[in-house]
Amino acid sequence: MVLRRTKGSPSSGPYVKIWNRMEKKLDKAFNKLKKDFTKSKNSKIIQKDKNELMLLLGECNYLSRECMQLDKLEKKASKIKRKAKQKRK
Repeated sequence: MVLRRTKGSPSSGPYVKIWNRMEKKLDKAFNKLKKDFTKSKNSKIIQKDKNELMLLLGECNYLSRECMQLDKLEKKASKIKRKAKQKRK
């Protein structure tokens, strides 16, 4: 499973390293679930793997919302700076 960059994924800033680590964790958890599912292991193991993946997806959702909020704040701040410069001239 390869995650593609979306609106909420950071391209620069403080969240990039965290986002990349999250992608690696998600890939690892998904591959583990897929491997256990194909080997038809015990349902408890599959349930545990699914719960781990769901937890990581929830964290990823939270992180993407934080990134979108940070992006909005940065855009707002740059807009205010531009207006302030224009008023000075």
